[in-house]
Amino acid sequence: MRKFNFYDQWRYWIQLSITTASFSILVNGEATIFFNSTRGLRQGDPISPYLFIIMAKMLGRTITEASRRGSIQGIIPTLNCLAITHNQFMDDIILVGEVGVIKAKHFKGIIKDYEKASRYKVKYDKTRIYFLNTPINR
Repeated sequence: MRKFNFYDQWRYWIQLSITTASFSILVNGEATIFFNSTRGLRQGDPISPYLFIIMAKMLGRTITEASRRGSIQGIIPTLNCLAITHNQFMDDIILVGEVGVIKAKHFKGIIKDYEKASRYKVKYDKTRIYFLNTPINR
């Protein structure tokens, strides 16, 4: 949120709402004592989609910046066209880049940083990698 220039007070309020939430559940119609959240927001929390969008946008900006720095290289589909590095839709992302171990490690580093910052985990069992028109020796 700092990179998007959110005010300190706003970031403080968001952090406060995530870290100080407490809950009580009904057992046989009786409320239990309150207990604190240990895992951040609960599923269905009204602010959760907004925070997800902010983090997804940050991931996109990080990939674009890495492309500008040259640590990753997208593909250029035609002359006079910007390189394509990624495409995001909802909670899916397609990463597009030049084939090579070094470039793949840069993409993976970006993903790891995203996981650390957002606390979202990539489901690698649902992740696929495809190589198009690529020599076998790469």
